[in-house]
Amino acid sequence: TGAVAVRTGFLSHLTLAASNLQQSVTTKCPADVADPGAICVNARDFAISQVQVAKLMMAARPQLRWFLVLLSETGVRRGELLTMEWNEVNLDGGWMKVLAHKAKSGKERIVTLSVNARAVLEMIPQDGVNPYVFPGLKDPRGHLAEGTLDDWWTYARDVAGVVGPKGQPVWLHTLRHSFATDYMLGGGSIEVLMSQCGWTGQAMARRYINITAEPNGAFTVITEV
Repeated sequence: TGAVAVRTGFLSHLTLAASNLQQSVTTKCPADVADPGAICVNARDFAISQVQVAKLMMAARPQLRWFLVLLSETGVRRGELLTMEWNEVNLDGGWMKVLAHKAKSGKERIVTLSVNARAVLEMIPQDGVNPYVFPGLKDPRGHLAEGTLDDWWTYARDVAGVVGPKGQPVWLHTLRHSFATDYMLGGGSIEVLMSQCGWTGQAMARRYINITAEPNGAFTVITEV
């Protein structure tokens, strides 16, 4: 899992603002691309660029911003993060545990935390009563409600104006595609990616590795800070 641990190049709201980042993405996008910053694959499975993620973070309230950073930096599913408890997080060791009953695969796994993910988790306050990393607004011992998260996300997405390569809506799940794509662009191992994200087969993993799964690798990603 060391390859994931050293992946620190992803944009964090703690250190960068969208206005400080310039990125150009060249790929085989269709002529009717709605957002030239999008990474084009197909209508259903696509990743978004770091610039687009920056826009979403700038438009998000603090709790959602933390949630977006952790999704983007770990590749976990939204439900896994929403139900994550503090006793499943080890900041000193640099990992968090997805328990079997919370994982879609039904198998427990260890998720490596990047530097940015650890920094965000260190920022999130703990009250000593609610066990969840993202506590509910009304339930003193429950996690953040799905509906509340969706409302926050919809507002931030609309304000940021971020859409997919053909104008399709961007979802929280899109950040899982973006994590996989970004990780493989950085030279990561598909076996490590599978372990990190909880995939049991390469066929499923490759559905999420947008761009890098294309036959001739006709793309470049250039980032200047």
